[in-house]
Amino acid sequence: MTVASAAAVFIFAALSLRPASAAKLIYKARIVEETGVVDMKQELKHSMVAYSGDGYHVAYLLRGSDFETWHLDAGKVVTVAHDVTQPYPSPVITYDGSIFAFVGELRDALGASAGKTVYVNGTPGSAFDRVSSLEVSEEGNHLAFKALSAPGWAVFWDGSPGPTFQEPPTDPIMSREGINIAYVGEFSDGKHIFLNHKPVGKTKTDRLFLTPDFSGQASEEVDFDGRKERRSIGLTGGGKRYSGFKDATEVLFSDDGRKMAVVDHPSAGEYRVLINGKQVGPAFYSLSGKLRFSPSGQAYWIALDESLKVRTLYRDGAALDTAEKFFGRRPPAFSSSGSRAAWISKDEGQKARLVVDGATVMRVADPPELGYVAFDSDRELHWISVSKRGFDVNCVLLDDGDEDSSVCMKTVRHLFPQAVSLLE
Repeated sequence: MTVASAAAVFIFAALSLRPASAAKLIYKARIVEETGVVDMKQELKHSMVAYSGDGYHVAYLLRGSDFETWHLDAGKVVTVAHDVTQPYPSPVITYDGSIFAFVGELRDALGASAGKTVYVNGTPGSAFDRVSSLEVSEEGNHLAFKALSAPGWAVFWDGSPGPTFQEPPTDPIMSREGINIAYVGEFSDGKHIFLNHKPVGKTKTDRLFLTPDFSGQASEEVDFDGRKERRSIGLTGGGKRYSGFKDATEVLFSDDGRKMAVVDHPSAGEYRVLINGKQVGPAFYSLSGKLRFSPSGQAYWIALDESLKVRTLYRDGAALDTAEKFFGRRPPAFSSSGSRAAWISKDEGQKARLVVDGATVMRVADPPELGYVAFDSDRELHWISVSKRGFDVNCVLLDDGDEDSSVCMKTVRHLFPQAVSLLE
């Protein structure tokens, strides 16, 4: 789905959904602007919306005539900042929504630029010449970015800077919980791999592929047999190596480290996915988003055809859904056990559909532009969205069961006690 804007107090209204299975909409919450804090005529930056990993918090940008305003949890004005700019203007939020950050420009007393900074929960940090690669950990509350100041470039991790480089280091990679960070930086004697700001070894490439627990690193090797080039990839220090690819643009490991997926780019307009050295699924024109592993070790990706209009979602090479549009950030969503996956997709001229494990479970008559799907349990999920009408939380029960035990309903009522549902 897609997301748009809104503001401050909760009201509930029914959503025009047509159930296609046992799935049932059991709760809907809407926040509408009521305090006069937000001018609904402000331009919403559709690309500048971020959701917390728990799926219940949202931050978005409203643009006025000469300023930009960040909002958290649809209605609370957190700060005003000029020039929320390139290259990574979108806000980032930690898993539980307790910390959110964005890159903005500082101004002096006369209104002139005083440099770039990272705003954390509305508070600006140190001034830099440039800031990029702002990220939060998938779980936990850890923040990383890289910045340029007078001494040079440095990676900042939870506010702590690493070594200084004259050339920009690679984008920092954080472990899922954010307790480890890695990147490649260059000194006068060559390129080094840094783990938690400490050098751990030299490298000849900027590409850094790590296992989920950061205990292993995948490395690419090139051998020449006569005039023929042979590339292989595998874990440093031993273990099986896989060949048969030309240009590994992305390498990803399953959570248990048993599967290694390589996105290969053998020629212009051609990509393919290899898992443990074997191609799975057909070749495709381009990748939409990034390949992801579910908690249970299944690889999902969305392939784009040459028209750049038709997208197909694959699971381990098997096509699950073809649509012109897949909504939300990083679809699909996974249940904590990894046994279920969900997403929202739509074809032109048709109603959007909520799809779970490849089967349409519900039709959405008028989906908002930006959407987010998250599981509360294996049998329940919700999505949140922002539109000019308000900020919505929709609770859906996938299987027959007791609505009173709904995790989603309890969570929404706890976070937003002033909410009243029209579905009750």
